[in-house]
Amino acid sequence: MTGKDYYKILEVPRTASPEEMKKAYRKLAMKYHPDRNKGDKTSESKFKDINEAYAVVSNAEKRKQYDLFGAEGFQKKYTQEDIFRDFDFSGIFREFGFGEDRRTFSVRCSAALGEDILEPEARLMPPPSVDLRREEELRKARTSFMSSP
Repeated sequence: MTGKDYYKILEVPRTASPEEMKKAYRKLAMKYHPDRNKGDKTSESKFKDINEAYAVVSNAEKRKQYDLFGAEGFQKKYTQEDIFRDFDFSGIFREFGFGEDRRTFSVRCSAALGEDILEPEARLMPPPSVDLRREEELRKARTSFMSSP
């Protein structure tokens, strides 16, 4: 089994700084994002690989392990769950203008990855709708206005 070369996937040299990797990741993630390439299975697969690569090389400890053991050794040691543990996709995609709350975004990411990465209790609670948030803002504004002297 040949391991994945995360640096090659992100199109960066092994010596790339975290900023260079983030820039490359953002560019590639936008290019291959499923919402921009509806129905294109190749783009979807590349998008998954790009996310996996960035989840590893953006984490200092995982990157060190990846560089030490190589692609094959790293993949023998780490599962998909280990790779994505503690990785926050929402921060990156908020920068792209996808301003969803974390729970909604996690659901979309897990669907894009083909797996369920949420805790059971998070799946039970639907995200608040935009209309409910707007109604709550209006209610607070009315209450504030009514209580002012």
